[in-house]
Amino acid sequence: MKKVILTAALAIAAIAGVKAQQEAMFSQYMFNQVFLNPAYAGTQSYISSTLLYRDQWTNWDGAPKTAVLSVDGPMANNTMGWGLSICNDRIGVNNNTDIYANYAYKIKFSEKTRLSFGIRAGGTFLNAQEPEIYWDGQNGGDPNMQPFRAFATRIGFGMFFNTERFYAGLSFPTLMAYVPKTKFNVDFTKTSFLRRHYFLQAGYIIKANDFLKIRPSFLMKYQTATVSPVQFDFNVHFLFNDKVWVGASYRTQDAVVGMIEFLINRRFRLGYAYDYKLQSVRYNYVGASHEFMLGFDFGRGLLKIKTPRYF
Repeated sequence: MKKVILTAALAIAAIAGVKAQQEAMFSQYMFNQVFLNPAYAGTQSYISSTLLYRDQWTNWDGAPKTAVLSVDGPMANNTMGWGLSICNDRIGVNNNTDIYANYAYKIKFSEKTRLSFGIRAGGTFLNAQEPEIYWDGQNGGDPNMQPFRAFATRIGFGMFFNTERFYAGLSFPTLMAYVPKTKFNVDFTKTSFLRRHYFLQAGYIIKANDFLKIRPSFLMKYQTATVSPVQFDFNVHFLFNDKVWVGASYRTQDAVVGMIEFLINRRFRLGYAYDYKLQSVRYNYVGASHEFMLGFDFGRGLLKIKTPRYF
């Protein structure tokens, strides 16, 4: 009975989730940020790809599972950047897929100081199946749990400033959107279930010595029309001998995170994150979250790099 109740609750939450958190989030975003900010595309002088899988709340059947693939690189003599990002996010009866193309234009102030403006275009395939839930031996039949399919066209915008050791970014992943069979309005929140998200982020590399570098950073997430619209990630990472990143994050109103990333060689990166939920006791049974990342970098520009990527 407990399992049935949990599954039912998750199904209801999943339907409501279409109207709540609509941008997939993960813990290791600071190692490749093109999915959060299109202006990040082409920040490195080589082509960078990242594959990430997140298994959230492992003790809960139907809990969120997210897979992300992102690829980006420079073009036009590093004055522009391109990127592609694909994300599949599953929770309960929801199975949503985001596909975006990213473009960035860079203003160069010096050899290592740039301001980028980016745009992303694409959309989300939304697919919610009717759950098989039974109450007292009878099919629930809840009208709020009917199958739902749609494609939401989305356009996002971002800005990204970076030097060799500092970065700051502001992005609006969904600046404009349109859902078929709804009335178009510049303020799409009035005509559809979609909500705007705003991301503000910054980080800095501190060189303690030749063996140790420290990277404090933060990410502020703001979403309209929610009970708690603002959330912060406060992060600190340590880079040992330019080979291993070890770090931790505190996500307000949510969790603490431990992370590790191995720079296997110039091309391959391997990372893992462990999330432990901090909210009230009613979440204790959901379990922790595990996140795995594999990065692969390639291209001519990679051969010229003498130091590892810092962000």
